[in-house]
Amino acid sequence: MFFHQLLIAATIASTMIAPSVSPSRPRTARLSRGPVWTDFRSLAMSEEAQRSAKEMLEDKKRIAVVVLAGSQDPSSDVSVFGTLVREGMRFSEQLVLVDTHTTDRLFADCTTVDAARSVAKKHDIELLVCCQSREPSAIEMVLVQNDAAADPTVVSINETDDAVITAAMKTRTRVMNTFDALPAKNRNAIESAPNASIAAIKQWASAAEQLRNVVTIQDAAKRKEICQEILSITDQAIADSPGFLEAYLLKASCYDELGDEQRLKQTLSDAYSKRDPKRDSPLTILELEGDYARFATRGDNVMDSYLALLEQNPTDLTALWSLIDIILSRVPDKITKEDIAEASNLAALLVASHPDSNVATAIQTQ
Repeated sequence: MFFHQLLIAATIASTMIAPSVSPSRPRTARLSRGPVWTDFRSLAMSEEAQRSAKEMLEDKKRIAVVVLAGSQDPSSDVSVFGTLVREGMRFSEQLVLVDTHTTDRLFADCTTVDAARSVAKKHDIELLVCCQSREPSAIEMVLVQNDAAADPTVVSINETDDAVITAAMKTRTRVMNTFDALPAKNRNAIESAPNASIAAIKQWASAAEQLRNVVTIQDAAKRKEICQEILSITDQAIADSPGFLEAYLLKASCYDELGDEQRLKQTLSDAYSKRDPKRDSPLTILELEGDYARFATRGDNVMDSYLALLEQNPTDLTALWSLIDIILSRVPDKITKEDIAEASNLAALLVASHPDSNVATAIQTQ
């Protein structure tokens, strides 16, 4: 759930899966492993389901936005730049975006573009956007497409507060045009800056990185302590930029991790009341509306926004596993064969489009 749902570390227990989700929106929802799990997994891993998923992925290319080692402080200019560029890739029907946690894991030791290219080739990632610092006030961005020559560009960052945001928004458009993947219906979203200051975005980026690491900690008291720290940071980001929906969703993730259902619902309600289609990303709004329906109002239309998210991006990791979890979390005697088949088809698509993600690994694990 929340701000692109990522619980980033595959803590697989007998009753749940903690999956890695999408680009930069950590969250702590878990994929239930209930009574129908065996039937669900058998169908999801069937030859027919896998063949159908591969057919849906024809002509689509996997893309990763990589911040090269040495530049990976989550609140640094280059990391924020990479995060904002990465978010733009979610709007394309032609591209399959490798999620943040998987990207960080696969490319953790890469210090050069050639090293990143080698990793990408090994994992069938056809497109790369590599970012690294070029002091004192510049970022080098390199586009790599298959075996074509790298296309480096130095992006200058001036002293104004919004320089990194402005540069990232321009770079989004350039990358999408280069890969011929700029969708007309979402062009405004790609070219529009986030509804937050650079200070708030840096606070959020730092807090998101902390939450991605929470599930690797066994000590419950320590996990709670870190969540409280994250809540303090997100409150600062919201105070700085009251309309920053992503900060609210990150805050909601912490309350979910803490098991505080009342504050979880209140945070989602606060965010829901502040959404503005003229300022906010349509994908963020859809995700928020899905979370709000699922965890705050618990209405009958809980799947609608996630389905709309898939219409915008058919391989969106957040939408895929949210829908799977909704189906598998139903009361067992109300889950029909058609429900299991639907969840299985979604799971097959998820595994085919995001094979290196933790949630794909979890689905494939008995």
